Parts: sequence; structure tokens; C-alpha cells
Amino acid sequence: MAAAPAYAATPLAGAVLVSNTTADTAFGIPAHAVLLLTAGASGTKVTEIDLTPGGTIATGGVVVNIYLYNGTTYYLAPNGSVLVPAVTPAAQVPAPTIQNSYDNLVLPSGWSLYVTETVATQPVFVTVFGASL
Repeated sequence: MAAAPAYAATPLAGAVLVSNTTADTAFGIPAHAVLLLTAGASGTKVTEIDLTPGGTIATGGVVVNIYLYNGTTYYLAPNGSVLVPAVTPAAQVPAPTIQNSYDNLVLPSGWSLYVTETVATQPVFVTVFGASL
């Protein structure tokens, strides 16, 4: 047991636009995963991952899969398969944001978060918030 509790040392944020030309429809090893965040030297606590449909084209519903990666193997994250609803862009209608909050998602040093989508060319903005430990 540690003598003193570990507190967040440095806030972290990461963001990517996932818009693959080829969809990843399997939950196994993703073929077109996009790097979202790599854990810091002492690990990283992830507190929230947000998903927002993006782009200027009408989007159908798409499932975004969030994976933990330890350098060798991909694991589907807790609450890691998220439905992003269909959206038709309009100047007066904001795109909905789906928020995934986490109380206990801690990435060890050397681990990463990756994202994929199940429908090709359906753009989705993925943003992660957390802190290095």
C-alpha cells in the first residue's frame, strides 16, 4: 500500500476525428483503429470520453468502439461500444454529444486508447479527458 495517495499531476485531453474509409465491424482485433490517447509514464486516469457526429454530410447511425491496447492486445473498453445517432447537419441544430463518464478507468504506463467506427466515412469527433498520475 502506498504511503501517500496518488493525485492527478497533469490534466490530459486528446481528440480525433474518426472517419475511416473502411469500417471495422468486428469486436476482435481492429484493422483501422485510430489512436486517441497514450498513458503517461505513471499511468493515466480517464474520466470522460465524448462522441459527437461531425462533418458536413448527413450521417446515419454509427457505432464507435473504444479499445484499450497494451502494446500487444486490444480489449474493448468498459462501455466501449457506443451508438452515435443519425444526424442531418443544420446551422440551427447542434450535434448531440454522447458522454461516457468513468470513475475507475486507469491506464497503466504503456497502454493506449484507440477508437474505430462500424460505418465507413461517417465522421465522429472523439474527445477524451483525464489526467496523468
